[in-house]
Amino acid sequence: MRSLSEFIENSQDKREVQRALAVKMLLEGYTHVAIQSILDVSSGFISKWKKAFFTFGVEGLKLRYKGSQEFLNPQQRAVLG
Repeated sequence: MRSLSEFIENSQDKREVQRALAVKMLLEGYTHVAIQSILDVSSGFISKWKKAFFTFGVEGLKLRYKGSQEFLNPQQRAVLG
């Protein structure tokens, strides 16, 4: 639970914080209905991130999207520039 609290405090992304809060609240005994009402999320959202947390720990709550690969390399962009 401490790693989850630290993650919430240190995360810079609202989406990661919301995921972690949903899991933390669930572990603290909140019902799905209460969490849905407080965080404005679906029951599926709660279940998905609970499963990710129990499978991968805090790492499972992090964003995986790192952006798309650039279409042009720096030299090509300079030519078009």
